[in-house]
Amino acid sequence: MDDAGHAGGDELNRFNGRVVDVSARRKNKENKRSRDIGHQSQANLGEDELEAPTVVARSASRASGSHGRNQGAASRVVSAEFDEDDSDEDIEVPPPTRGHGRVSSRTATSRPAMYRDRAGRFVPPARQETESSGTGRSRGGRSSGPPPWELVGECPGGPTDPSLIRSFRGHVAYALWTGAGDRGVISCYSRTSAVAYLSSYVFSHVEAENLVQQSGLQHLMYSMFRRIAIDDALISAFVERWQPDTNTFHLPFGEMTILLHDVQYLLQIPVEGRLMSRSSAQLDHPEAGLCALLGMNSEQLSGRTEVPGYNNRGKWYEKGGFLAEMASRYLQSHGTHVTEAQSYLLLLLGSTLFVDKSRDRVRSVVNLFLDELEELDQYSWASGTLAWLYRYLGQASRAGARGMAGCLTLLQCWIYEYFPGFRPSHFEPAAVGPDDAWASRWIGQPAPGSVADPSVRLAFYRRALDSLTPSDVFWTPFHQRPHQAVRRSLYTGVIRFADIGEFYDPARCLRQFGYVQMVPPAPSRPQRADRPEAPGGYVIRIPESFDAAWEC
Repeated sequence: MDDAGHAGGDELNRFNGRVVDVSARRKNKENKRSRDIGHQSQANLGEDELEAPTVVARSASRASGSHGRNQGAASRVVSAEFDEDDSDEDIEVPPPTRGHGRVSSRTATSRPAMYRDRAGRFVPPARQETESSGTGRSRGGRSSGPPPWELVGECPGGPTDPSLIRSFRGHVAYALWTGAGDRGVISCYSRTSAVAYLSSYVFSHVEAENLVQQSGLQHLMYSMFRRIAIDDALISAFVERWQPDTNTFHLPFGEMTILLHDVQYLLQIPVEGRLMSRSSAQLDHPEAGLCALLGMNSEQLSGRTEVPGYNNRGKWYEKGGFLAEMASRYLQSHGTHVTEAQSYLLLLLGSTLFVDKSRDRVRSVVNLFLDELEELDQYSWASGTLAWLYRYLGQASRAGARGMAGCLTLLQCWIYEYFPGFRPSHFEPAAVGPDDAWASRWIGQPAPGSVADPSVRLAFYRRALDSLTPSDVFWTPFHQRPHQAVRRSLYTGVIRFADIGEFYDPARCLRQFGYVQMVPPAPSRPQRADRPEAPGGYVIRIPESFDAAWEC
């Protein structure tokens, strides 16, 4: 409830469809204890109910700037409850009026209409619109108007139009501007030990090694983390510029983003192919595929019972994370060539493209795409990787976030390619062939190389980003017209990985295709978008019907 809901210290409640002043009810109870309880309580009850607050629509109170107060001295905004699945019927609610009698029906037509849901609760029209857009939902499922992270007007130091970057009040930039706090350098998650293990892995089945080579993904281990260290300060500075409402970095001269052709060139993984989505039924029980992979039951997978022939009772699977490194070692001596290749690729993909924040585990949903090893080249791995990275960038942009995951090699090497001023001070750009990943050519330490303190580097990067001009950007590092080589890069719509869906809109970054930037279109709106300060409540829902555009 906003400030108007608490004005005057009055507690408001609903009882049997009526607006009731709780403080007035307390007076009634006290009066009932008096000697003349009969006449006096009836008099007070009638007067207090007639003084009950007038119900007004929250959107109207915001538009008038009155913070929910009508011109009448006794008016207040009453917060109503509303469930997402409730269907409403049109019912006008006549407000109470002053007088010594029942409410007059003559004033009903001059008041804003209210709607009653199936539970008998009254809902203003503005509340219906808020809930249908997926915002304004507080803890416990109750509607409380616009959430605290959503803009409702011009923001000093931020957007002047609240309809474009709606979630800005939950952004780390808003916290920095208002002095709410500087979170500093965030933790960047990588899988250096897992990648090092994979580079020295010896297959027990020649057929398994052949399957991995045929996947076209084995080269990823040579492009990740081994040749260049992840610069936490550099990543942190760019995350502060990311806006999840548009999925772009907002820079002094305009917007830029990581595009599909960037992923293909930097990581040498295909853009063309099937969209990497899975049905909700498959996502409900991802551990089932792991049991089939390992030949275990759920008790063994969770560590409640011992695995025969393997002296370990740890939790192989916990909170959606899977110890794939342990599985690879297990299958090296206990599995078939198919299961060995599958577990190897599970660890490879979970340690390179789809890194999460669990440190030593990989997401079990990755295994859903490894059922048919012969079909791995039919997926659009670039769009899946980008959707995963977009989602973690959105979460890390929240003021309460303290970590960043995803394919950080892709993000950092993208920065190096487009922004020469951020490249390592000492680097050896190795020559790359037409089939090599461009990310593998970057070797060196973070810049500025003479500064070891991450907080000092973060301050340096912030100042550098503030002073950027278009001439400081290498707009087409891979190809003068990259969409001619990667046509799908001009696709506009949804990209997915498993249950993650993100909007992809190249029209906002035409300069990265070698064109003059036009006024970009309005951002696409998900079915539901919750982007609070705490990343734990971050929810984006996009209908599956949007996926059809990818097949066109």
